[in-house]
Amino acid sequence: MACFIIVQSDHFEEFFAPELDKHGYQALYKKKTTEVFNGSIMTIDGCATFFRRDRFSHVKKYEVEFNKAAQSLTDALVPSSQKKTALNRLVKDNVALIVVLEAKFSNYGVDNPGKRQLVCVV
Repeated sequence: MACFIIVQSDHFEEFFAPELDKHGYQALYKKKTTEVFNGSIMTIDGCATFFRRDRFSHVKKYEVEFNKAAQSLTDALVPSSQKKTALNRLVKDNVALIVVLEAKFSNYGVDNPGKRQLVCVV
């Protein structure tokens, strides 16, 4: 009852989030940090996760920007003379959205009463 898609930010804001909200879904979104030219307009895409509000509650959201991770990695591990080459290979403006949800339904057994059921969607 949760899904993950890659979607343009304008499509997310104007269609997916409001339309799925009408059907009981909550939406979380992480937009890429740079714009990509697509035809005659500038578009930005990103990661979206949707889940049913009646089945899950949002516990935590982590946003990952791989450009920042690549910069930190090259600063720490790559000699100065090779940093530009390394960054050209690593910097692709990819992002990730990590969402932790808690199930609202319970399948608690006798062995673990009251134990939370968490789901991680990446």
